[in-house]
Amino acid sequence: FKHIIKQAAHQDLVDEVLTQLKNGITSDSIVINTQLKVLRDHTVGWLVSAFEKLNNSETVLNAWKSCRTGNFNLSWESLTSKETRDILRSLHTNDPEFFKELKQARSVEEPSLTLQDMITADSD
Repeated sequence: FKHIIKQAAHQDLVDEVLTQLKNGITSDSIVINTQLKVLRDHTVGWLVSAFEKLNNSETVLNAWKSCRTGNFNLSWESLTSKETRDILRSLHTNDPEFFKELKQARSVEEPSLTLQDMITADSD
């Protein structure tokens, strides 16, 4: 996913430089706009590009199977296997501390970028 986004971002930069060169701007005068609002607007296209390349079930299923730890992975088959269910059923006796941690309520952290930050970035 990240690699596809990097490729799309790189292609945007190449297109921007080529456009400036075609418009007669010399190579030493080329400027790439890196303001937050410009990069944020380009990000939508990068994400759409990644979505289009990854939007098939085989790619997604293989990605889940590749996320491994020990004998387990994040595929449906592994998560719902008898072995996984047996481990989860016995977790409260085999590892009570971890079981307690799993059952503990968690709070969600607030995003570090506030609405005012975004408004300020848009006005730049």
